[in-house]
Amino acid sequence: MLADKARIGHTDQIRELLRKYGADRLSAVDPKHYEALLRDVEGLDDGR
Repeated sequence: MLADKARIGHTDQIRELLRKYGADRLSAVDPKHYEALLRDVEGLDDGR
């Protein structure tokens, strides 16, 4: 899902969200944050 959002123009927002969860790439995100990160990514459609 992150790659799809990045492809349609949300690359900067994806990077910001990863940093919000203390990571510079998806594989570095603590699994306990996956659900919240997914909700944040889903919300990117709203403010494109």
